[in-house]
Amino acid sequence: MNTSYKKGLFSSEKAPLPFSKSPNLPLNGNHLKLIACITMVMDHGAKALALRGFWFQLLSNILGRIAFPLFGFLLIEGFFHTHSRLAYARNVLVLALVSEVPFDLVHTGKILEFSHQNTCFTLFLALVLFLLLEKLETLWNGGRLRMQPLLLKWILQVGLTALFLLLACLLRVDYDLYGLGALAVIYFLYYTSYASCALLFNCLILNLNSFCEPAAFLALLPGMLYNGKRGRKKIGPVSVKALFYWFYPLHLLLLYGLSCLL
Repeated sequence: MNTSYKKGLFSSEKAPLPFSKSPNLPLNGNHLKLIACITMVMDHGAKALALRGFWFQLLSNILGRIAFPLFGFLLIEGFFHTHSRLAYARNVLVLALVSEVPFDLVHTGKILEFSHQNTCFTLFLALVLFLLLEKLETLWNGGRLRMQPLLLKWILQVGLTALFLLLACLLRVDYDLYGLGALAVIYFLYYTSYASCALLFNCLILNLNSFCEPAAFLALLPGMLYNGKRGRKKIGPVSVKALFYWFYPLHLLLLYGLSCLL
């Protein structure tokens, strides 16, 4: 596990514990992933099955909005605790590529359509951004730029983040710049005295576009009950991590198949 602390944009000299996690709280990482997966299925199911009226509003526009903030929160938890951040980013990229056809089938009925890329591409862009931000930290913390003013580092961090927000728009990834910005704010606040509010700021950024994701704030409830533990690694011989990874493309394929039968 990578436990080294690197100062972020708003970090203090001494890193506090992130998110004030209490072992007495009832939800671990697997519980949050399960909640995110269930609400994601509600969202995609409502769209794939072309529901209308009350049921679409409930399943997609309310309960379905819980998924992205939780997935983003867990992505950054994984980033700070994984053994290999490069391997972590590679796995998310592979998942994004594998999921694009199922995603397009559900949303457009076409095998490949490039006007809207799946959420895993948003997550991958965020991981690449975080890797580059970490590289900047390394250059300042004992690296060749350690004698340069911190203001320059902050300007570079803000500029790099702005560049990736633009890239999110150009690539038309899911949640576009608001989604990537919402992930970035958790990264920047993770080891600060504001860490416990990171998920709240995540939801606020998702709503900068005309307050279009108000139900995302429902994700704060399971987030506040998170105890900081990963949960079980295996169910019998099956890796829980692999189950959650492959759930995304498989549920999209199943929903598309169901929509074809109805």
